[in-house]
Amino acid sequence: PAAPVVAKADPPPAPPEPEIKLPLNRETPWLERGFFLAIGEKVEVDGIHYWKTARGGFVEASAAYVYDTKGFEGRVLPDGTGFPMGFVMTSKGAKRFEFDTEGRLIPKETLPNKTFVDLQEEVEHAGKTYMMTTDGSLIRKAVIRFAEAQPMPEGLEPYDRWVDVSLDKQILVAYQGPEPKFITLVSTGKKGTKEESFETPTGQWRIRSKHVSTTMDGQSDTDGNYSIQDVPWTMFFNDSIALHGAFWHEGFGRVRSHGCVNLGPADAKWLFDWTTPGVPEGWHGVHAHEGSPGTTVVVRR
Repeated sequence: PAAPVVAKADPPPAPPEPEIKLPLNRETPWLERGFFLAIGEKVEVDGIHYWKTARGGFVEASAAYVYDTKGFEGRVLPDGTGFPMGFVMTSKGAKRFEFDTEGRLIPKETLPNKTFVDLQEEVEHAGKTYMMTTDGSLIRKAVIRFAEAQPMPEGLEPYDRWVDVSLDKQILVAYQGPEPKFITLVSTGKKGTKEESFETPTGQWRIRSKHVSTTMDGQSDTDGNYSIQDVPWTMFFNDSIALHGAFWHEGFGRVRSHGCVNLGPADAKWLFDWTTPGVPEGWHGVHAHEGSPGTTVVVRR
């Protein structure tokens, strides 16, 4: 997908003529503050610089800025990885401890927030509860958000791939049969209001279509208008609800979306390649069909 930019203000009313007809005319601005665009290149017309968008439109360069995030990434799990496992979830990070030769617990380093931890067992020491990592270190149990092992959905075979999304934990685990293969933090739908809820519905579905990128836009009484071009690695599984990459925030691990399951772009790409239906090389998207049914997606509390 093309690099994103975000509008700083409504664009001026006199851009150069676009290569394709814009959906709205000059008297009705087609951009609002906070809309995201996918850009291709910067061009100069009569001494004014414009971004040329991936859709063939133009916006004055001074009215938008390039938006970038570091990009959170989950963890591909080696064969044989088991539970317990989880993520450090505290803004201050978590200290990693080791025992010295005299049996004292010594802090070694501070693990940043959202660090993945592969764990072994619970350990009590000096009245406090820790979890031992696979390398023998200790981390306070209270600062870890644990993923929970889930049984296979009915009707699947041990070789089938499926995706589990926990709304309470904001954790996604990809399984092959009973074995976890990938884990990450996500952002699902926020509560919204009684009249306009954005909560991601629970249930079991199959991915019905996949798209390298797509535009997501709409109107809501709660949040107003929104528009994001080239949302990457989109996997629709329940009407307009999808798993997809989100480059516009790093709030993974807490609810945020309008109902979709947001992942870091790298995580969404991994899941896009791993799930079915497969997208042939050079194609932009594909629908599930009898010969290639979509991967099962379970959303639960």
